[in-house]
Amino acid sequence: ATSKIDTSNVVNESNVVLSDECLNVLSKGLKFIPTPLYINTVEVISNVEKSLSYVPLPFKRSAIAEISTFMLKWKKSQKSNMTKKELESLHELRRNNDIVIVPADKGGKIVVMNKCNYINKVEEKLNNVDLYEQVKDPTDTIKKKLSELTMRMFKNNKINAIQKLELMSIDNLAVGRIGIMYGGKKNEQFNDQSEAVKAFETLFLDKTGNNWSDRGTFKKLPSKFYPLEIDYGNHDIQKIFDNVNANKRFNLPKLVQDLICFIFDIESMEKALLSFEIDLTKIPLGRLSRNQLNKGYQAYSMLKETNDQKNEHSIDDNYKKLKCFLEPVDHNSEEFHRIEQYIANTSASHQRKYTLKLKELFKTTRESEREKFQKWQSTENRQLL
Repeated sequence: ATSKIDTSNVVNESNVVLSDECLNVLSKGLKFIPTPLYINTVEVISNVEKSLSYVPLPFKRSAIAEISTFMLKWKKSQKSNMTKKELESLHELRRNNDIVIVPADKGGKIVVMNKCNYINKVEEKLNNVDLYEQVKDPTDTIKKKLSELTMRMFKNNKINAIQKLELMSIDNLAVGRIGIMYGGKKNEQFNDQSEAVKAFETLFLDKTGNNWSDRGTFKKLPSKFYPLEIDYGNHDIQKIFDNVNANKRFNLPKLVQDLICFIFDIESMEKALLSFEIDLTKIPLGRLSRNQLNKGYQAYSMLKETNDQKNEHSIDDNYKKLKCFLEPVDHNSEEFHRIEQYIANTSASHQRKYTLKLKELFKTTRESEREKFQKWQSTENRQLL
C-alpha cells in the first residue's frame, strides 16, 4: 500500500472542491519544477536576446556560449518526477480560471482562493490610504535628468558623440539609435475645437520653444524639437536609372531578378528612413557644393559609359556586387517542402495567431565559401541554423 501524502500545507478557501491528486500536486510547493519534456529552442533564443540586449558584448558572448553548451548537452530525462495522474491534475489546476493559488503571508502554506475574492482583497489594500499613497510616475522626470546629465558630460568632453548616443538610447531617453521607434500617442478629450487648438499650441511651444503662429520664421533652439519637412513623393532619380536600363538585356532568372530589385530598392530605403523621421534633405549636414556635384556627375558618367560598353543591365550588375550565387528552388521539390515543415514546426508562441507561408526559396553559395568549408565536408555532425 502506498503511504498517504501530507497535504496539511495546502489551505483551500475557494468554492472549488479539490481532488486528492490536486492537493498532492500543490503540497509539493510553488517552487517545485516538473521534469521538462523538451526545450523550446526558439523561445530560449528569443528570451536570451531580449535579456542580454544591453549587456556588454564579452559577457553576452560568454552567456550565449554557456546556454548553447547546456542546450546541446541536454537530454530528455528517462524518468519524470510526477506521475501521469499528477500531471493531469496540474493541467486541471492551470485551466481553472476561477481560482488563484498564492503563498500564505506566514507559515509557508499554500492558499487556494476564489479569484474574485483575491481581487477584492487586493483592491481593498490598494485603496487603504494608511497602507498605500498614490504617487506620480517619476519615469519622465528621471529620464529628463539623465538626458541633461548626459548632455552636460558631452559638452564638458567627458564622453564622445558615440558614447552619448549609446547612453541616451537606453530606456527611451531623448535621443535614440536610428531605426528604433520611441515615443507614444496621447489622446485627450476636449469640449470644442478651440480648446484642442490651444492645448496643441501650448505643447508646441513647450517642445520647440517657438509659437505656432511664428512657425514660418522658426528658430532652432538647443535641447528643443525641430520640425522636419518630409516628402513622401516619388523621386526622379529612379526614372534616370530606368532610362539607362531600357535597352539592356537580362541574364538572370525572373525570381532572382525580383529578389535583386527588392534588395536594391532605393525607394524602400528612403521610405524606411522617412519613417524614422530622418529628413533626407539634411543628410549630410548642409548642401553639397557645386564642385562635389560636378565630380559626382563625372564619376556617374564614367560608370554609365563602362556599363554601356558591357551592355549589362543594372540588375545583373547589382547581382554581381552580392558575390553570391542565387538559385530558385522548385516549389514541388523535397527541399522546399522540408523548409516549409521546419517553419511550421519551429514557429514561436507569438506566431500562433497567424500562419507563416513560404513564398520563395533560394539556394545560396558565396564566393570562396566552398573552398573554406572543404575540410569539414566529411563531418557528419550537422545542424540546421
